[in-house]
Amino acid sequence: AYRGAHAENPRLISGALQVVGALRTYVGDGVSTNLRALSQDPAFCAFLVTSVSCFGATGVVDLLRLLRRRKARNLALAAATPSSPKAKKKRPKKISADGEFFKHFVFLLRIVVPKLRSRGARLLLGHLLLLVMKTFLTVRCTKLTTYFLTRAIAAASWMYWIRWLVCFSGWTIAGTVINTGLKYMETQVALEFRRSLTRYIHDNYMY
Repeated sequence: AYRGAHAENPRLISGALQVVGALRTYVGDGVSTNLRALSQDPAFCAFLVTSVSCFGATGVVDLLRLLRRRKARNLALAAATPSSPKAKKKRPKKISADGEFFKHFVFLLRIVVPKLRSRGARLLLGHLLLLVMKTFLTVRCTKLTTYFLTRAIAAASWMYWIRWLVCFSGWTIAGTVINTGLKYMETQVALEFRRSLTRYIHDNYMY
């Protein structure tokens, strides 16, 4: 067993050296090929820039707002009352999507999105852009990775394998950013809707 394992070491080292050599030779070709394929799809590039810019702008605005309210939040947490005991969970009632449901939905939507230029509308638009971007990203990634991987296997080509590796790595990073943005925007939309509903109740029923 020891002799067999010892005999396999040169093969592993040789294989690793081949991979490193292929990366050095074809990584530039892989990057240029994927960038060229990306530049040939202006709609995808436009959605990519728009969605990432919207996500970044929302994050920066929220960060500045949180920094301004840090002292007030700390004081509120220090003076917070102890939490009440947990209540027993009740099964949610089944809701039917009838005319009454849509009537209440439109009523609530007018509260949380009073104007097209309100924060709620901007958050919804950003969330929609990220969803469209995720769809574009999934279709584009599947198309390119399938093509490069199929060619790499069929032709036993290091060049197409490196192209597939670069493509897969790039789309994985982009997909991580988009999924993070979707989760963040979803949380912000929920918080903004709760804030708007709470403000509406206070203004109309608490004074």
